[in-house]
Amino acid sequence: MPRKGLFLIVEGPRDEDFLNSVVKPRLKGNPLFVKVYKFSRNGERSITRFLAGLDPAKTDYLCFVDLDKSPCATAKKGNLLSSVPGLDPARVVVVKKVIEGWYLAGLDDRNCRRLGLRPFGGTENVSKDDFEKMMPNRFKSLVDFRNELLKCHSLPHARARNRSFDYLVRRFLI
Repeated sequence: MPRKGLFLIVEGPRDEDFLNSVVKPRLKGNPLFVKVYKFSRNGERSITRFLAGLDPAKTDYLCFVDLDKSPCATAKKGNLLSSVPGLDPARVVVVKKVIEGWYLAGLDDRNCRRLGLRPFGGTENVSKDDFEKMMPNRFKSLVDFRNELLKCHSLPHARARNRSFDYLVRRFLI
């Protein structure tokens, strides 16, 4: 079977940065190319238009959405599927609760202390607000903080600290 390209459909730049740094280098199947498509500004209708333009013989996709305030991943996925005709449910990854939890999940205790954070457990309930409050004062911006988290991100720790990240690894990563 010929190799296909892969599009990663994401909500915004924080998702793109994480996927480019942590996910892209570890994808199964050695895709012909990997490109990111951001839909946040154009909404879910833009996903429908984007999918309509894909040639399934040449490209695959994964669609990443934050759980946000949905009660569970099944509900979030169901809402998305009802508003995006043609979206394959097997290609949707729900991030619990927001992508910032995946950034934090990859920290081991040593790096937590090095960055000025108290070691913590699971990250599935971390909100954007929680993440912002956790940022140590030594960082000038959230971008700097997120970039530092990416530099020391550990796949085994992230898998242990966030079930939705573990799901992604089991299904789609090496």
